Amino acid sequence: MTEQAATRRRRTMPAISVRARIVGVVALLSLVGMLMAGGSAYFIDRQRQFDQIDGNLYSALEAVQFAVGDSTWRSADEALEAVVSRPSLDDNTGILGIVNDTAAIVPGLPLDVQLETFEGFVDRVVAEVDGQNSVLGTFSNEKGSLRYLAVPISVTDADGNVSGPVIYVIAYDLERELTELNDAAGIFMIASVIVVLLIVVIGMWISGRLLRPIGEMSALAQRISTANLDERIPVTGRDDVSRMAQTVNEMLDRLDAGLISQRQLMQDVGHELNTPITIVRGHLELLDVNDAAEVEEAREISMDELDRMAGLVDDIRLAAKLQDPKQFDFDLVNIPVLVASLQSKARAVQGINLHDGPQVPQVGVIGDEAKLTQGMLQYAANAAKYAPGDVTIGARFGEPGYIDLFVRDSGEGVADELKDAVFERFNRGTSGERASGSGLGLSIVRAIAERHRGGAWVRDAHPGAEFVLTLPIAVPEQHAIHHKGAPWLQS
Repeated sequence: MTEQAATRRRRTMPAISVRARIVGVVALLSLVGMLMAGGSAYFIDRQRQFDQIDGNLYSALEAVQFAVGDSTWRSADEALEAVVSRPSLDDNTGILGIVNDTAAIVPGLPLDVQLETFEGFVDRVVAEVDGQNSVLGTFSNEKGSLRYLAVPISVTDADGNVSGPVIYVIAYDLERELTELNDAAGIFMIASVIVVLLIVVIGMWISGRLLRPIGEMSALAQRISTANLDERIPVTGRDDVSRMAQTVNEMLDRLDAGLISQRQLMQDVGHELNTPITIVRGHLELLDVNDAAEVEEAREISMDELDRMAGLVDDIRLAAKLQDPKQFDFDLVNIPVLVASLQSKARAVQGINLHDGPQVPQVGVIGDEAKLTQGMLQYAANAAKYAPGDVTIGARFGEPGYIDLFVRDSGEGVADELKDAVFERFNRGTSGERASGSGLGLSIVRAIAERHRGGAWVRDAHPGAEFVLTLPIAVPEQHAIHHKGAPWLQS
């Protein structure tokens, strides 16, 4: 069977819901369990009744032996008639006296079971009794089943003459004996079916309530689209299904945020690309091709705008890569070594006069050293562009369990209302030289920090501003060891 044929077959097969499967399995296990328990109890009680019947028959044997042996009889027939005439105290029993291979003596009072009416029973007893030993056996025909005891009786008269043997037979009707047990078993079967039906009904109701979030997830997944991510699954309770619904809602929140961010990015990119395109188009439309100087000026402007667009595209590509965890190579990063490397590389950045910071804590972080270097050098490049002059690069302990890498400049600082905005995409300075660039630099730094489960932010340094990249320490205990009274906490 090909894969396509198998797929078509699965589609044509009736779908069985998870709810029905769960309830079906529970009901089946309950039914099997009840049948096993009830069946075991039935057969144990049935065997107990058989043992009790056999015990009663052996008691009857002892009673016959005692009655025959305790008196003097003229003949075996007389002794047989005497023991057959004795009343039976048990229900569902019958007594019979067999003389000369025929049913000759029956009790004077009618008993529950008339043994002589069971066709073939007398012949069976006569064939099994050898004249000396008692026989315990079971007889069955279309009329029923008998558990019987056949006792041969022989007597010796006063003259020493032996009379007999004749046969005394007592039997229990097994079907009647088991009637009460069988009726109880039937009631148990009916009760079991009712219980299973109740399990199915209650199970379907409970499972429907418990699995309702899954159905809502399915319906929501069919309704959802990139244009509509506002719906959420109602969460009730604290069970596994509720937690799964909460997880799906959180996933939808992330998807919604991602789509919003994507739409915003596309709008921002469109806006950013529209400006240089408009500039180039305007110059080309007004260009006097006969004026060499104007042509050269238009060429320079066009090349400058094209270079800016190329830089913008490169930064957008880099920002997109930072959203992919596979782009990060995490390992243990030694903070003092990292800071020393940053200071060495930042000295080549034009426009800054680098100063060493306070003593660097001897700790490590789990991170991508190349990406961290990229983020910190972006801070340094920002300082060279917006606040050229004295710059300090260093590290200090921050919040418990975190280390702060920082780049401090000596410029005008950042206004409080702009401290968050400067990390948004396409946010630049206000004029002239400060308005150049793609406006993605600090947003890239924040993306790098967030991939390291840290943060990127700015605070006042008096004078200037201090741009911080916060990272969790690989061994948080190191923070507690070095934090208290450490001289490099002061800057």
